[in-house]
Amino acid sequence: MQIEDEDDAEEEWGVNLASGCCLVKISQLLRSEVLAPVVAFVQMHIMHAEWQKRYAALIALGAVADGPDKPAFASLIQ
Repeated sequence: MQIEDEDDAEEEWGVNLASGCCLVKISQLLRSEVLAPVVAFVQMHIMHAEWQKRYAALIALGAVADGPDKPAFASLIQ
């Protein structure tokens, strides 16, 4: 059994983390206006053959979850 080192659990600042944080801030600023482009991105990539594209779509959707008003967000994910 391998014990995980504390340093392994920390995420490194990279493109994935930086872009996710950026999208969170953009969604907080633009609120519901961010939904249309993000939903278009998610629809284009969520079923992609490459797992990285599917992962990016999920991260994008999660990153904007707190920005838009809840009814607008909920109506798009139903």
